Amino acid sequence: MLDALYSQTGGASWERKQGWGGASGTECSWAGLSCESGHVVSLNLELNNLVGTLPTLDGLPKLRRIELSFNQLSGSIPNLLGLGDLEEFVVRGNQFSGAIPKLQTLSKLETFVASNNFLEGSIPQLSGMPELADFAVEVNLLSGEIPQLTNLPKLRTFIARANYLTGSIPPLDGLTHLGTFIVDDNRLTGSLPSLAALPNLVRFEAQFNALTGQIPPLDACAQLLTFNVGRNQLTGPVPSMHLPATLVRFDVSRNQLSGSLPSLAGQTELNLYDISNNQLTGHLPSLLGLSSLGEFNAHNNQLSGPLPSSAELMNLVFFAASRNQLSGTVPSISGAQNLSEFYVGRNQLTGSLPPMSDLPVLTYFYAESNHLSGEIPDLSSVPTLWDFEVSANQLEGSIPSLTDNINLTYFNASGNRLSGSIPDLGGLQWLAWFLVNDNQLTGNLPSLAGLQMEEFDVSDNLLEGSLPASDGVTAITQFNVANNQLVGSLASTSARALAGKIQASGAVICPNRFDIEPVAEWDLATGRAPWYATPSLNNRCDSIFANAFE
Repeated sequence: MLDALYSQTGGASWERKQGWGGASGTECSWAGLSCESGHVVSLNLELNNLVGTLPTLDGLPKLRRIELSFNQLSGSIPNLLGLGDLEEFVVRGNQFSGAIPKLQTLSKLETFVASNNFLEGSIPQLSGMPELADFAVEVNLLSGEIPQLTNLPKLRTFIARANYLTGSIPPLDGLTHLGTFIVDDNRLTGSLPSLAALPNLVRFEAQFNALTGQIPPLDACAQLLTFNVGRNQLTGPVPSMHLPATLVRFDVSRNQLSGSLPSLAGQTELNLYDISNNQLTGHLPSLLGLSSLGEFNAHNNQLSGPLPSSAELMNLVFFAASRNQLSGTVPSISGAQNLSEFYVGRNQLTGSLPPMSDLPVLTYFYAESNHLSGEIPDLSSVPTLWDFEVSANQLEGSIPSLTDNINLTYFNASGNRLSGSIPDLGGLQWLAWFLVNDNQLTGNLPSLAGLQMEEFDVSDNLLEGSLPASDGVTAITQFNVANNQLVGSLASTSARALAGKIQASGAVICPNRFDIEPVAEWDLATGRAPWYATPSLNNRCDSIFANAFE
């Protein structure tokens, strides 16, 4: 039996093979084997470069533990019914295919783990297995329905995520020891089961399915740490959070939930709270006292009222409440030492932007499409900033210096009332999108030399002077300087060089006051021949086209 295992799985290439192939009677000294009273009771060849098929192990009737994880075993898992003493069978991370063998008569089996293989067919019947505690078959090709999970008095863990399972989640009543139930990323339908009789439930995950109905009450789950049912078709309200302060992760995003949000008072361990992409109404809950909160996501609902204060949330990394109907001012975020992403765009917020100070890791700031006024705050103390988006507001004053924002990639302040000149962009080597169109900016265009600019839009302002230098720029997808007061020759060496870096038809340069002369490079860049043939009213590129073609 052991000789067959050695020969069928490339034993000569094993990492640990001491003793294998030795004389009969020496087996208990072979690498990976453990014996009791002269019988092999444990086979542990995990991460040992086993390649090939696994033979039947019926010749080892006292075998209690099989651990063969992280090898390259293929073919079917052999019949295990001859191993009446088997307690643990673990073969995760191999290449097994075919069906899971029958297990129901293995009365001593405590652990079955066959995750990360290529197993097909359905999950076998498990009901009535008195010792079964841990069952994991995630990341396979399994189909069919989840079997009934009755008469499993010791079941602690059931994991079948990332398969092709269909049907509904079976009742979980009576599984009083169940701590982990994970069936996400399948094709499950029907409603969520009651969780009322699961006092030891710690982790419940059923996201990425097609589940319907309401979320059941969670009040009885006194040990619950993680609850994730996002990306389904669930309806009804978000359940109340009358739980002990154990909950760490709560995700009901991308469903069809409605109604108001419950209080989060007392949830001092809560780290992730995601209710995004639903149809929720009412006000956002207070976040005061949620000292462990790291991620709060209420994006894309129908929520109204003010933004909650995030003051003193020293662990907050991600905050999103964009695409709602929120009003009032943006509360201070200064001092949020770990805040990396802040999204409050597309609401009805008023007042000024918050100060950008004492934010050592802020990377993304989005507050576009609101009714914000006042000036853009000083950004010099946010060197980690990548994206800054405040377009479509009522902001005034000048664009602040960006010299210290050396990581800046995206800057959008279009559609405001900004005045003054565009600041120097030199040294912003990662800046790819710079959008300040539709303002009241004056002065000259900044140099683009040394930038990785992909989209540059300064149209609809009061800018003067000539086109900018573009040394070092490789490719610009969109270049829009229309509706300004720019002058000069587009036939100059630098202007031709700039045109050659713009994607075909990616430039809009009229109306302006450029010299009218044929320039083939600008014909290609604008997609018009000649480039100044831009029929529109008040076309200041060429009066011939001022009233369109005749």
